[in-house]
Amino acid sequence: MAYLPGIPEKYRKDIVEALKRPEGTFEFKGKFDGLFDPSKGHGILLEVPSGETFLRLERDKELNLHFYYASPGTGTRVASANIAPLKGASKIHVFLCWSPEEIRLHVADADNPKKQVVGYGKPAEFQLRVGKNGKVYRVGDRGVEVMGERIFVGGKPILQPTALGVWKETLTAVEILLKGKSSEGYIYDVVTANMAIVMLSTGIEAYCKTRFLELEGEGIDPDYAELEKEFFSRWEREKGVFEEIKKEATLKSVSVLQELVRRRCIDFGNYDDCKAAFNNGYGINFGEHLGVSNKALEEIQRLIGYRHRIVHISPLIGMLNQDKVPPEEPVFSTKYVKNAIEISKSFIEGLHQATLKLRRK
Repeated sequence: MAYLPGIPEKYRKDIVEALKRPEGTFEFKGKFDGLFDPSKGHGILLEVPSGETFLRLERDKELNLHFYYASPGTGTRVASANIAPLKGASKIHVFLCWSPEEIRLHVADADNPKKQVVGYGKPAEFQLRVGKNGKVYRVGDRGVEVMGERIFVGGKPILQPTALGVWKETLTAVEILLKGKSSEGYIYDVVTANMAIVMLSTGIEAYCKTRFLELEGEGIDPDYAELEKEFFSRWEREKGVFEEIKKEATLKSVSVLQELVRRRCIDFGNYDDCKAAFNNGYGINFGEHLGVSNKALEEIQRLIGYRHRIVHISPLIGMLNQDKVPPEEPVFSTKYVKNAIEISKSFIEGLHQATLKLRRK
């Protein structure tokens, strides 16, 4: 629930929707009783959950204003400024500025603009997350790192890790696995390497699916017309299958994109499907916008193929490319896994940065 004191109800919906944009400035002038009184302690001046993004402006007892802006893609950042130099101002003029690159807080005496203070953003010591129920949750704190935050109510997920959180969990699990020791010798190394390869491929799939959905919650609308053309046959389009999905989404009070993914119309474990989804849905071309080489993208495809062989043939496979004709240089999982980790990291980092550069149309 948005807390926007002093703003007429008729404007609130538009403001909340606008604050979902990945880049913007929220400007206002206001009078807050006790703003310069330290005895009032901590207080929230305004806060707005919008989609999966969250904005908050608060004051502490030392007269510092803190501007928090949170989104799944950028995490939670805070810009702070001490307003003691503005004591005596009857009104303040505030600018809350945010983009994927930075956030800033500007506060001035509304009657004397030359008197102003500025704060620049940095990563916050905790994360602020908007759940599917619209409530805001604080995750972690100074010196406390939390992974895998999940909240279920009535068996339904209310809060789950972000795409980057999912990927971080994957890398942590792979690291733990590869540090393990066994008396089984080489065969143990083969099994752990193979399982790490499976986990990396699955982690890429989970990241891509989660990030694909997150973008909508960050105010970036997908191109549904292009997605329909790409993932529905001519027969399905003529039969109005996509229109039925839209109706179903409305009945369930979810977005069309969420219903498409729930129905598995897009297979994010398939490289070509994943590539087409980001290209047609959001205009992200893997070959042009990720900043990685074509060779790296080919390796990602090989990694996904190796996962298939390990899962569907045997987790004891030592040579991953035995099926290639003509024969290639042998690829042994125990030697390949380190390269797979680095290639996967570069792919995810490139794709994530590309998503942060998207702007609402």
